[in-house]
Amino acid sequence: MQTFSRPLTLITAPTEQPCSTTELKAHCNVIGTSRDTELLLYAKACRITLENMMGIVFVDSTYEEKFDCFPQIIKPYRTPLISITAFAYYNTSGQETSLVADTDYQLDLAGARIAPAPNAVWPTTQAGRLAPIRLRYKAGWASAEAVPEDLKNLLMIFTAMAFDGRLPVNETTGEVPVPVSVRQIIANRATWGF
Repeated sequence: MQTFSRPLTLITAPTEQPCSTTELKAHCNVIGTSRDTELLLYAKACRITLENMMGIVFVDSTYEEKFDCFPQIIKPYRTPLISITAFAYYNTSGQETSLVADTDYQLDLAGARIAPAPNAVWPTTQAGRLAPIRLRYKAGWASAEAVPEDLKNLLMIFTAMAFDGRLPVNETTGEVPVPVSVRQIIANRATWGF
């Protein structure tokens, strides 16, 4: 049986949040600044939770995935895909070798898919090496202003529920539990089921 490992690592976190403090405070009916830190903690935890559930990234971030073997078509865990910043593998001699766009692979940004270039095949990797393939990419919308309104609204609804209900924030993952009502809103946008 062939195993298929795909560790996902956040390399560069977003430099801004999808919703401003002003937007969040207005949505959560928070007056003054005494609870800003707490509100922003919940907003970040809710963003991370939604990104993990939906396979999206709200604002421009860099991720790296590693593979044990080349799948026929690679679909990165995080979308929308902005660009590939590094794509390499360990060849049969054990040397890390970069793959070249349009020569070794083709990229469908809109569909977030990577496949061998026409008339090309994926190269052979070093035998016995774990995760010999490394893909680093940028995903997300270019700025907070570019994030679709329905996703911003979803994040604000979820943040308000977590903040008002004092849902626990997981110290390890930074996530919060997802209420059924939020799952229903997500299901309206998602192309897969739970």
